[in-house]
Amino acid sequence: MSDQHLKWLALAGKMWAIAVWVLVPCIFQDWHHYDEHHAIYLVQNSILAVVSLLPNRWLVFSRPSFFIFLLLALLPLDVFHSYSVFRGVDVGLVALGFLMSLCLFAPLPLSLFFSRIRFRRGAEFTYA
Repeated sequence: MSDQHLKWLALAGKMWAIAVWVLVPCIFQDWHHYDEHHAIYLVQNSILAVVSLLPNRWLVFSRPSFFIFLLLALLPLDVFHSYSVFRGVDVGLVALGFLMSLCLFAPLPLSLFFSRIRFRRGAEFTYA
């Protein structure tokens, strides 16, 4: 895959992540509902919004920083590690939920991954 293709894929993933983690929560913010899960979601959403808004060149400049920010970008997929979430749910609904979560949450880690490949190749890039 050429650097130009990686550039466009990383940029598309970054723009999708900004839409999912910054714009959508601002539109659908529920300020009246406060509980433990909402606080966890708010902190997680804030972290991912910051990671989405930072340029990828700041996130992938070294191996440790790439690993840390990749783990932060994978935070929303932690729901699949709990068995209690899937109790009483059929296989089709779990598969649909997994596909939806990949469509929503995978672009940010993929953007970081594609930017890391470009960085290792020595490509110059400004944002994604």
